[in-house]
Amino acid sequence: MNRVVSFTLSFFILIILLLTSLEINSYDLNFYNNFQEKNNISEDSGLSKEKLKEINNDFILFLKKGDTSLLDKHFNENEVKHMEDVYKLYSGGKALRLILIIFVIIILLYYLKKTNTYILFNKLSKNIFFWFFYFFSLDWLIVFEF
Repeated sequence: MNRVVSFTLSFFILIILLLTSLEINSYDLNFYNNFQEKNNISEDSGLSKEKLKEINNDFILFLKKGDTSLLDKHFNENEVKHMEDVYKLYSGGKALRLILIIFVIIILLYYLKKTNTYILFNKLSKNIFFWFFYFFSLDWLIVFEF
């Protein structure tokens, strides 16, 4: 496996993991409930915890299906339009992840037939570590506003 392919493939694997993690957390009701409780959203917004849970459920269903009628009863027209854009981004992310998964599988199958498995995964693991370190460093730069 040449360096460019290995480097690109490991980058795609990290993007797949990132998009998968984003989707899993976006559909986690406990994530929203814990965030709202931690930040006293119920008190600040004047909405009961039960009402916030209902909004969270409808929001998660919206992210899964894109049905704006789930949001109409909770949000104004501008907020619903914004959420339509968010849904398009989520749909694009899902499509990108699927395309990358198919691409990675095809390339891995090709190189598994062509080369030694140990060499293949050794190169990939080194490049994945590089990309992980790169994104981790970039994250720290953003967090600390360098």
